[in-house]
Amino acid sequence: AAAELRNALNRFLDRAGTPEQRDMAIRAAAGLGKSTQALTAIHERGLTADYFVPSFALAKEQADRLPPMTACAIRGRTHQTPDEAPLCAKHEAATALQKAGMGHMTALLLCGKIDPKTGKRPCPHAAGCGYLKQFSDPAPIRFYAHEWLPLPERERRTPQVAVIDESFRDALERHRAWEVADLFAAGPLFRALAGAVADGTLIEVATAQLPAIDAVLDAAPATPPNIHPEMSASEVLAKLSSMDDATSDRRRLAFLRAVKRAVESKEPRSIWHVAHGQGAGKIHAAWTAPIQFIPSDVPRLFLDASLSPRIVEKVSPDVELLDVTARRNARVVQVADTTLSKHRLGEDNDYLSSRIVELATRQVSENPNGALIAPKDWLATHGSRLPCCVKQAHYGALRGLNELESADWLIVVGRNEPPPWAVESVARAWFAGDMEPGTVTREQAPLRARNGDMATITRTVFTDPRCQEILESIREQESLQAVDRLRLIHATQPKTIFLLSNLPLPGLPADELVRLDDLLL
Repeated sequence: AAAELRNALNRFLDRAGTPEQRDMAIRAAAGLGKSTQALTAIHERGLTADYFVPSFALAKEQADRLPPMTACAIRGRTHQTPDEAPLCAKHEAATALQKAGMGHMTALLLCGKIDPKTGKRPCPHAAGCGYLKQFSDPAPIRFYAHEWLPLPERERRTPQVAVIDESFRDALERHRAWEVADLFAAGPLFRALAGAVADGTLIEVATAQLPAIDAVLDAAPATPPNIHPEMSASEVLAKLSSMDDATSDRRRLAFLRAVKRAVESKEPRSIWHVAHGQGAGKIHAAWTAPIQFIPSDVPRLFLDASLSPRIVEKVSPDVELLDVTARRNARVVQVADTTLSKHRLGEDNDYLSSRIVELATRQVSENPNGALIAPKDWLATHGSRLPCCVKQAHYGALRGLNELESADWLIVVGRNEPPPWAVESVARAWFAGDMEPGTVTREQAPLRARNGDMATITRTVFTDPRCQEILESIREQESLQAVDRLRLIHATQPKTIFLLSNLPLPGLPADELVRLDDLLL
């Protein structure tokens, strides 16, 4: 597997900058060395690269692993640590722009463009700005958090390659919602469009109303109201505060833009009405922002153990997709009689949480070098009851986590299953022109173990393949991310994994199946 990965990386880098260059996406288990091999190959070839990871903390960690002067981790204007203040002198204004939904305009409004005659920016703090100084760092490899991906290009170098490591989906998704009552109170145009969304006639109604929509949008006051880079942070904040009274108007204008976007893209399912359940009484919209920070002529390498081929193909239609499989060195014990849902964990009947804590304590008595991964809420309530030597982590914060790699055993509590409406919301953002809402169902499936044990389990599925792929990327793949925190591929001795959920995991069959009550005392 390591050789297959190395060959793929070399093929991608060999083609970079040539007429044959092509984007590549590699799906391989965590712990195989995707990031390390990619960075090593880029460094050995002396290439310039922009490297995107989920967070600045991970960016800093990766940069520090490379030789001195090889890499730097770029901080955002507002980013601060206990030891470091924000780099931007107007960071309060930057935060306010983000809250006002104008974060994408921060560079233009606060820094300004470089004057071609003087070579300077109009911001009075530009000459000594720590934020801008980062972009003069000569290090050939620059690390960024995923949140940079949708930002507009700026005056800077063009790298020879770009690498997007781990899932980038959240950085590009956009979701908005409007109260139906508020839209109906806004006037006839808004009533007609809101009703069309609810009736499923949006394209017909909105197409006829496009001149009226454009007239309202054209007549809207300029946004933002006369903010320019020469202003101080307090002046920008004062300007933004004047917009507070117009918040409802801006939200209604955002609704018109969402309608127009749905019509122009011929994707009416990107905006929908919810009558019952979560988000009831609202009209919702979902879409994706394009990747703008990476120049279009720079080849992109996607690395992700949970890679979703359909999503990658949306941002890179001609991408070369590769699956690299590797065997995990583990002994897996899996419960067969319960999903151990968040609801059941929350009810905590029959002292369930205390029995899970006892299982961890029992394992510590045999080997104190262990870990436990569970839903965030469960750990917040019961994490303090675990033996102090047990390392802890929660779903949603596992990618790039290395603190658990030396553990000899792991207990994975439950699974990370989103509600159907959340899956469909993501699918609407990416595949509104193709996805079919309302296809969620339940199915029975076999759960097989290496020792011949077998059970029949029931799980949620979608008949729409796009929704199903998104569900699996969140549910099954998050459980695999949990397991792979122990870096099982390169383990010299089998590590023990206890899966407290009967969800079958692709590529990780259990060695034995047990009942939950037989595992927990």
